[in-house]
Amino acid sequence: MRTIGKSTFAECSKLKKIDIPGSVTSIEANAFESCTNLTDVTIPGSVTSIGNSAFKGCAGLNTISIGLRVVEIGGYAFCLCDNLTDVDYDGTEDEWNKLSKKLGNVFRSDKVTVHFNSSGSTSTDDNKGDSNLPGNIKFGDVDGDGKVSAKDSMSIQRYVLHFKKLDSNQLRAADADSDGKVTNKDAMNILRYTIK
Repeated sequence: MRTIGKSTFAECSKLKKIDIPGSVTSIEANAFESCTNLTDVTIPGSVTSIGNSAFKGCAGLNTISIGLRVVEIGGYAFCLCDNLTDVDYDGTEDEWNKLSKKLGNVFRSDKVTVHFNSSGSTSTDDNKGDSNLPGNIKFGDVDGDGKVSAKDSMSIQRYVLHFKKLDSNQLRAADADSDGKVTNKDAMNILRYTIK
């Protein structure tokens, strides 16, 4: 699944927490509108756009995690999220300020505190061709053991098949071809690298 479609979970009052799969690249308009008991949302690093009113009226929402690749947040995306207090952003404060300047005041509340990735990350485009990602994350080293091996390729394959979850740092390391997606192509690139 690459898209959470328009109004897919709208008014699902029993929905309390959601970890959006790493295969998703966009959340369309009104996707979670009026999910009044939703309290915690994790938006993975694969997501680039959040549509208009996507989380509008999620009155119980208090924490949201936003990945580094989000470049578009639609109007009223978090409108009427009166209990939203914490936003975990996977980039630096400078990256957030650039995004916010482009988008305007996203959260419309002075109660919201944005927490930044302390590793001082930068976008993957800035790291293309660089063997080291910020925070000493190495391209291909998904398990963080300091080596790029077939085991890392297997972790990516398990992630693609939804058998394994990867955190934001692991997703960055797994994106071996720097195309913004973690796919079997990345697993094959890593496997080829280990054979050479």
